[in-house]
Amino acid sequence: MAFSCATAVLSQLLLARALDQAIVSSFAPYPGYAGDLATEGVMSVISTNDTQSLSWMLSGVDPRCNETCTAPNCCGVHIHVGKTCSDATSIGGHYWTTGGTDPWLTIMYNSTSMPALETDLAVVTGASGEDISGRAMVIHDFDGSRIACGIIANASVGGYVTYPGYDGNLATAGVMQVYSKDVTQSLTWIFTAGLDTRCSAACTAANCCGVHIHVGMNCSDKDTIGGHYWNSTFVAADPWAMIMYNTSHMPSVMSDVMVSTGYMEDNIEGHTMVIHDFDGGRIACSPITDVLEGMWTESTTTTTSGASGSSDISFAHTGKVGVAFGALVSSLAVA
Repeated sequence: MAFSCATAVLSQLLLARALDQAIVSSFAPYPGYAGDLATEGVMSVISTNDTQSLSWMLSGVDPRCNETCTAPNCCGVHIHVGKTCSDATSIGGHYWTTGGTDPWLTIMYNSTSMPALETDLAVVTGASGEDISGRAMVIHDFDGSRIACGIIANASVGGYVTYPGYDGNLATAGVMQVYSKDVTQSLTWIFTAGLDTRCSAACTAANCCGVHIHVGMNCSDKDTIGGHYWNSTFVAADPWAMIMYNTSHMPSVMSDVMVSTGYMEDNIEGHTMVIHDFDGGRIACSPITDVLEGMWTESTTTTTSGASGSSDISFAHTGKVGVAFGALVSSLAVA
């Protein structure tokens, strides 16, 4: 009986931890919005007690939001009551549980530079991670109108810990969503801190600036984490060699990064996600707690800009289009 109770308590603690690490991995036009703004981006929503900490990278927002606005909800980024982005009548108003003054009235993006960036903006809502899970995140224009909507989902990866034996000063923070379809995975991430700032430039060391699924299934023992995880029977070359983050902007965001590992969804869940520094050293680790069903189509379009090594990569999906910001394509990492 004691063992059963301890197991139940542990399960509840793990569930609460997972709910506290949330992500909005894509946005769609708000129902009925007919304007020309096409908002895209990724947000993290980290809950601590009664407070949410928001970080985002948003493109396609209102360029007028580079100056002071006065309209209600102008340039706003707000959690709403509803748990849908398809029915405007069900999305409702701002969500908070503390009573009193609406804490969302002053939460806005700034489009002085594009994409619009924010890191660790605290909002005291009175709500827990469980309370906000599945609710709508709504983006407003300069006039306060609703232009885009995305759903807050529990992250597949979050709560990074220091890699065993790493003694540097980087403490990686962020969340990631992992999708899987057939033998291909799609990664969408937002890192808010603890990345190697040198990764704003091209790198050549093995595994430099890498974001990789590894063989092991826990982050406590470096001897069991092992190397990159892929099915060499079906995929000859290491598919993780070119998967990297970029610190040109912070937070650091990538969306719909496609990796053909040769493994199905059930093979991926539970394995470790490892983050590397500019020299290829392992700095952070977190288990993959959940893998979602991918809905993308087979067609992709890639454009690369010049010798700077930056790229905008868009993937056609069923129901959404994702954009990867600032992918380093000129660097080569060897497994």
